[in-house]
Amino acid sequence: MVFALRVDQKKIPAKIIKRELEIAIEKKKEEHGRDFLSKNERSELKEQVVDIVTSKTPFTTDLYHVTWNANTNELLFFASPKNAKELFETLFYKSFELKLIPLFPFSLANFKLGCFTEQEKDKLLTLTPSGVR
Repeated sequence: MVFALRVDQKKIPAKIIKRELEIAIEKKKEEHGRDFLSKNERSELKEQVVDIVTSKTPFTTDLYHVTWNANTNELLFFASPKNAKELFETLFYKSFELKLIPLFPFSLANFKLGCFTEQEKDKLLTLTPSGVR
């Protein structure tokens, strides 16, 4: 099976909210002829500004590709962000009640290539990564 995990988010920089809030505060001060606004007024104004900016902001979409061979119990998830991996693992478990085991060179050698002798397994456990040049 080949499918994708699509994550839609609205990412609004704090600077935009701050700028829009300052504009709204100045406008309200001028309308009411005051030099300051109460804490409650500022809080209500901030909620309004966040709602307006959120409604005008488009979603950003992240798409992560997945291939799953159910016959061999192998699944490849193509993403590097940690939160994407965690989200996928959670959704996969809730959907299929199956836990994923991340494979990297050590775990691949240890679990997938299980044809090692005890001496080779001991040697594998003592290996450390070498520097990349």
